[in-house]
Amino acid sequence: MGTDNVGRDVLSVVIYGARIALLMGLLSAGLALLVGGLVGGVAGYAGGAIETILMRVTELFQIIPLMVLALFVVALWGSHLWLLVVAVTIAIWPLEARIVYGQVKALKDREFVQVARVAGAPHAQILAREILPNALPPVIVQVSLDAGLAILTQTSLGFLGLGDPNAASWGQLLYAAQSYLSTAWWMSVFPGLAVALAIIAFSLLGDGLNEIYNPHQRRGTLGRSR
Repeated sequence: MGTDNVGRDVLSVVIYGARIALLMGLLSAGLALLVGGLVGGVAGYAGGAIETILMRVTELFQIIPLMVLALFVVALWGSHLWLLVVAVTIAIWPLEARIVYGQVKALKDREFVQVARVAGAPHAQILAREILPNALPPVIVQVSLDAGLAILTQTSLGFLGLGDPNAASWGQLLYAAQSYLSTAWWMSVFPGLAVALAIIAFSLLGDGLNEIYNPHQRRGTLGRSR
């Protein structure tokens, strides 16, 4: 894959940048699942004023564009990787929250939940053991898509020169390659391919999980293909 403008092996930097990208994607998506699952679960199960307040807060965060929030965090506190993880988590957790909220609303009056209530189980136990495990499958699909979105955001900030200077990343390679597009094409092509493959991989993972958790949809697709 050649070398970059300071003599580093591009293959080595792409491989090392994969660790940063995957850390960013998986950690941001996991934290978003934790926050969104908690907020959406409590709002869907509690109802009333608690539901109204939590969902209005969710809608407030949902209207904030991801890149605008990331740029705001970088401008105020710098471009450290962990700050970017927090910024991306804040921007994407409402997606998980709304999915969990809808699932919990649909499940909280089901028979197995009513049995748990009659047995005297506390509300926290009903939510954690009976409802959330059944509400999570559709959210897992969204988490896989959000991981790709987090990687794209981190790479975009690096391309703009706003990435973490202490962590070699695909975005940094793309930023440095802007001045060498005509003389060193490999500096931009290989990091760009790595970004594209990572996002496609998470998208395919999301499609696969969707087929696993939605067997009726899978059977319908097979029926049409026949």
